[in-house]
Amino acid sequence: EEYQRLTLSENSIPCGNSIVEVPHLALTSIISSLAVERLLRRQKQMFRILEKCEGDWDELTYRILAVNFGFNVNGTAFELLAQSLPYKIISRHERSRLQIYALVFGQAGMLDNPEISEKDSYLEQLKNEYDYLRYKYRLSPIDPKVWNLLRLRPTNFPCVRLAQFSELLFCLPNIFQELIIKLKTDNIRCLLGSISPDEYWKTHFHFGRKTKEHPCHIGKSALNLLIINTIAPVLFAYGSFSGNDKYKSRALNMLEINPPEDNIVTRQFGRFKFPMDSAMVSQALLELYSVFCKHKKCYSCPIGQYIVTKLYKKDKNVSNEY
Repeated sequence: EEYQRLTLSENSIPCGNSIVEVPHLALTSIISSLAVERLLRRQKQMFRILEKCEGDWDELTYRILAVNFGFNVNGTAFELLAQSLPYKIISRHERSRLQIYALVFGQAGMLDNPEISEKDSYLEQLKNEYDYLRYKYRLSPIDPKVWNLLRLRPTNFPCVRLAQFSELLFCLPNIFQELIIKLKTDNIRCLLGSISPDEYWKTHFHFGRKTKEHPCHIGKSALNLLIINTIAPVLFAYGSFSGNDKYKSRALNMLEINPPEDNIVTRQFGRFKFPMDSAMVSQALLELYSVFCKHKKCYSCPIGQYIVTKLYKKDKNVSNEY
């Protein structure tokens, strides 16, 4: 009866009202297990990408970072950009900020605007540099129509994210070693938070449209998402690949000390007073929802199993008393 109640529930979290019945110790164990399961599932996806990258961890890190710089709304556009612009080309120009910006914005299809370039010397400079590099490497930019420009906060506009992405690539050459291996957990937030694009972007959200001066560094919530969705998963995958558990432990530690994500799924669990104090928990909840809750697989779910089994044992004890 309890199992039917859960599976027939119209709530997005079928066991939401029953979660309080699960002891904290059992819940902690389930959360840890689900967080690792999510990392393992993402690890499989990364190994498939790594195979396409011919075992190049720099290229893998670059592609994963690019996708996550899109922050859902422009993840596909950033993915297409990274696929069209191999990291080995970026690395050949690691000493030139201008050339890295030109390659990224050019491949994104953001520089082909003659009307603005005549009035904007910065855009014209990037375009001239890109035209040369495009011919040199036989590059073809992606269609600019793939970028989502609607209903976005200014800090999330594609040009701002592309500028931040370009600056990060310039500041961290050999991206896998610098961002994943060498960078210690305590220093990640400080270093990435200090990365700020060219001065031009302090007074622009788009090319050719000057605004009042505004901050253009990577914000705290965006930084948190990059740590959770890029650095920790790549580090964990490399730990498995290399057979070195210290990297996997560092990845898990990153999730434990970082604040939880704020999204539609975590807010739904929050309605039921679910204890949420770290990214480890929010990642586990995303796994829980996508694998079990979304498909009403309550009896396969570790929390659902606990709730049903506990009630079964309780009913059995009552019947034995009679």
